[in-house]
Amino acid sequence: MNRYLNAGAIAAVALLVTALPADACDICGSGEVSDAGVRAWARSQIADLNAGYGSSPPDCNDEHRLAPPDDNDIVEFQGHIRWVPNFENDPTPPHDGPSNEWYERVCVIPERPGRPGDTFRRFEYVTPEILAQVAVDNALAEIPTQTIRSNPTTAAMVAIPTWFWVDGVPPEGVSASVSLPNPPVRVTATASPGGVHYDFGDGTSLDCQGSGTPYAPGATSDCTHDFQTAGNYQITATILWTGTYSINDGPPIPIEAAIERSASYDLAVNEAQAINTESGG
Repeated sequence: MNRYLNAGAIAAVALLVTALPADACDICGSGEVSDAGVRAWARSQIADLNAGYGSSPPDCNDEHRLAPPDDNDIVEFQGHIRWVPNFENDPTPPHDGPSNEWYERVCVIPERPGRPGDTFRRFEYVTPEILAQVAVDNALAEIPTQTIRSNPTTAAMVAIPTWFWVDGVPPEGVSASVSLPNPPVRVTATASPGGVHYDFGDGTSLDCQGSGTPYAPGATSDCTHDFQTAGNYQITATILWTGTYSINDGPPIPIEAAIERSASYDLAVNEAQAINTESGG
């Protein structure tokens, strides 16, 4: 198993950070925008764009000021207020920046063509690369902390193999998705657990494949340890999680950064005492 990366140094998905101009966020201050700030702004903009496509989008009709004009003042068609990509109507945005970052607020009426809007807004944090940051961040947040199990349960014995395994680790991994309705973009990230690295607290360690084998009479395991000295030891199990993300069900893209999850518990190790007896003469 590869050596583990420090979770704090990873910053969760630092290798997925997209370089943004310093003025991309008017409240982020000067200098570089942190990836945590980028994800926060992305979540806000994702919520805004999805609001008009949920179960209760804002209502409007053909007489609304955001609806295409007609020649009467009679309400004939119903619609919903939504943000739509500006380049569907005009490839030239009203301000500087890529055209596919600009949206306009309109009253969308399926029965009527045309979508004139009155408000233009730049959604610079909803690019596939930044959506990938959010999806990976969501997936890593779903990683559980494992529980260490051993046999014997409460006290091990010197020179007798102690079994170790972990519970609470889904072998299929964890997944999370982020999506936009218009244009349709869906990013799905999956993180999968590697083997378990054990530190037995006595100066030795062991890398085990999978999550280990629960003890059962007649079973075998390659994840056992023989303590050589009695005492109290802190056992630490660390799992390295790696994974991939995909955009619109495309090919998997490796998540080059990884994150570790660790759990510890104390185990007493006893030593059997030999009793010498003298036979009668």
